Amino acid sequence: MNMDRGVILRVCSQSARWTVTESGRDKAVADFGDKDDAVEYAHSLATAAQEAVIEIYGEDGRLESRTQHAASEPLRDSSKDIDTGTATTGR
Repeated sequence: MNMDRGVILRVCSQSARWTVTESGRDKAVADFGDKDDAVEYAHSLATAAQEAVIEIYGEDGRLESRTQHAASEPLRDSSKDIDTGTATTGR
């Protein structure tokens, strides 16, 4: 799977279970008894991907929400921003 192009992750109800499917795959990636667990898992997959879209469908098959996840920016070194109590007042 090419993560550079992004993936679509879908959380859907099937036979009283909640499945997570991924674009480009024929079978479900995971299966859960609880919708919240399926949504949490889809978010963890999206976080690992460079780009992803999560679509969450209700039991009636209607789209409830669609969230786009983009690659996060590199972490900034914030150690220089920490007040160590050693700063001078410039008097």
